[in-house]
Amino acid sequence: MNLPSLMTWILIGLNALVFLASVLAGNDLLTGSPELMLEWGANHAPLTLNGEYWRLLTSMFLHWGVLHLGMNMLALWSGGRIVEAWYGRWRYCLLYVFSGLAGSLASTWWHAEALGAGASGAVFGVFGAIFIVAMLAGKRNPQFQALRSNLWMFIVYNAAFGFAIPQIDMAAHVAGFLAGGVLALALRPAWHWSKALLALAVFVLAGVLVLSAMQSGRGATSSSLVERTRFQARLDSFGQKAEALDKRLGQWVDAVRNDKMSEAEFRERLQQELVPAWKQQRAVLAPEAQTQALAPDPYLAALRAAVLDYIDARLAILEAIADNTEISEQQAQQWQMRARAAAQRLRELQTTPPRPGSP
Repeated sequence: MNLPSLMTWILIGLNALVFLASVLAGNDLLTGSPELMLEWGANHAPLTLNGEYWRLLTSMFLHWGVLHLGMNMLALWSGGRIVEAWYGRWRYCLLYVFSGLAGSLASTWWHAEALGAGASGAVFGVFGAIFIVAMLAGKRNPQFQALRSNLWMFIVYNAAFGFAIPQIDMAAHVAGFLAGGVLALALRPAWHWSKALLALAVFVLAGVLVLSAMQSGRGATSSSLVERTRFQARLDSFGQKAEALDKRLGQWVDAVRNDKMSEAEFRERLQQELVPAWKQQRAVLAPEAQTQALAPDPYLAALRAAVLDYIDARLAILEAIADNTEISEQQAQQWQMRARAAAQRLRELQTTPPRPGSP
């Protein structure tokens, strides 16, 4: 059964379903959540160029809010039906996907720290294909005269709009449009599938070479967004483990008070169990040195300093007790005040964290 524009409907449906799923998972309906978008596969050069190449594809189905999704899907509906009618479902699908990959690749190269998402690279590829077909049809072909005029208006409008708004990823738009034009020639229906796939293989090889060059040139890098997201996950885990360690300590203290545990056994358990556990948590939260950060993050530095200061104060008290070291009441109070002050700084920082942006 021949269903018109079936592939266009499928692509629109996939984008809409992914967006709905992300919202149900906690993504912001209007603006998107950078942390969740990163987790779900948004394109981010420090991750993409360090082995997470799948982000080039997954980012094409993620959107920054319902307006972003709606604009892209409206454009896809307008242009996708035309290209699908000209090229057939599968050639059109290949053109859409590989135009989107080209857009993602260009965004990776152009933006060092941005978080890229959206179907616009693929959508611009669709209009790039329409542009090439319309231009090659000849100026005297009445079927394409109005289409050519509308396409020029589309190009001028999007260029002006894109350069005026920094958040718009013009690298993805331009690369997607150009890739769509090239793929319109490589996948044209007049070519047999074997010839079209050979041309597509050359296109893919060129993309792999560009990606390899970018990877070797950029090296192992990280970014404030990546580091903050990863650190927050460790911090959440630390909160749960610290609560469990404090509960265990409280049980031991009660056991000593009720003469169910000797002080010597209490100190031994601190030395063998609790102190190593706190040191392990400190190691997990300490700064990493495997990768080179693209830009320092003052908020992350303050957050890490607060939690490490808290752990150090707790460790100082526990180690003194475990080693049976005589400490003055004044010294014990200073360590406790230091731990409370660090915990207060940590709560204040987590109450009003800065919101990372993305072009």
